[in-house]
Amino acid sequence: MREIQVPMPKLSMTMEEGELAAWHRQEGDTIEAGEILCEVASDKAEIEVESPVDGTVVHLHAAEATSSRSAPPSPPSPPKPTTCSAT
Repeated sequence: MREIQVPMPKLSMTMEEGELAAWHRQEGDTIEAGEILCEVASDKAEIEVESPVDGTVVHLHAAEATSSRSAPPSPPSPPKPTTCSAT
């Protein structure tokens, strides 16, 4: 079983951190590529994040209304994980 991680998307060129506004799926839910996984907000925008693959949500690594660094993280600080795993 292969797991993939969905990182916090970068909503603008200057975005360094975003907020996970809401999950649209829970752990154990099946999801298809293109279905909405979560909502992410920055100070300038809010978007819906789609699943890149078909699978099952294995783990939600962040709670709603928590902030995280956008991908890719700025070295040398390690990113706070804001991802979900799909199999």
